[in-house]
Amino acid sequence: MSARTPLAVIAVALALAALAVPADGSLPRAEPLVYGGRVLCPFPRHPERCRGPRYNGALYVVARPGAPSRRVTDRTFDDSRPSWSPDRRWIAFVRSRAPGSGYQIWVSSADGRHARQVTRGVVDTTPAWSPDGRWIAFRGGARTFDVFVVRQDGTGLRNLTRNPAGVSALDPTWSPDGRRIAFRRTAPRPTGTGVYSIGLDGRGLRRLVANGSAPDWSPDGRLVAYLAPAAAPSSGEQVHVVRPNGSKPRLLTRGGSWAFPRWSPDARRLVAAFDERRLAVLRLDGTVARWLTERRPGFVIDGVDW
Repeated sequence: MSARTPLAVIAVALALAALAVPADGSLPRAEPLVYGGRVLCPFPRHPERCRGPRYNGALYVVARPGAPSRRVTDRTFDDSRPSWSPDRRWIAFVRSRAPGSGYQIWVSSADGRHARQVTRGVVDTTPAWSPDGRWIAFRGGARTFDVFVVRQDGTGLRNLTRNPAGVSALDPTWSPDGRRIAFRRTAPRPTGTGVYSIGLDGRGLRRLVANGSAPDWSPDGRLVAYLAPAAAPSSGEQVHVVRPNGSKPRLLTRGGSWAFPRWSPDARRLVAAFDERRLAVLRLDGTVARWLTERRPGFVIDGVDW
């Protein structure tokens, strides 16, 4: 710039430079992550020895990539599978209040306080907020599972999938326009198993991939991330992406085993749990951009959302 460049132009240029994406591709602004974690029972054949707060799951928040984890629930109850509301003010999650009490959907403020129960089923899990924040989708049922939606205050409960015996729907995720939900479907015949999507009116069932689980729809609507085994049997579950119409599936990760793939708010990254022990931010070529958590003896990840 010349010496005569107006100060207003200089100010605008400096502001734009401050907002620019760094060369390493990190996010231009902090977006908090929330995840569930628990300490494994060292006596798998005698789980009764491991009842109590030490072995209950808790929720943790990472204010930004690279920041330390902060526990926001205290293991009084067994908490897992968190999901952010669109404005990051609320967390929907799964809670079991005591052994044998089942699992229900709860909602708390972002700091883990003011928790209130939303559902009262036997096994309600994997909540996912709608893009407008008005609804929570979740897996409900006892033996046959369906995708339900419910308002944050527990009203308006509706079964979307109404599966016949032997067919289950799990792991719902919303399209960015809120008009469809993708989910994992299991059926006695392999032809009925995979990642599907359905309209909010319960119509228009569509298969995206024949083999997959844990789907997550990208915020820009272009891709659905999911888990599926790679070609090598020993490579474990890998992160894949596919277009919402089921075309051009693509393998991202190679090696190890991954869980809970979730998109960054700008759809430029994914977070996933490696061997369910460490959280990593993944680039869209499948490489690790940053490790978010350290491996801790006996500690496993139980759900994550960004």
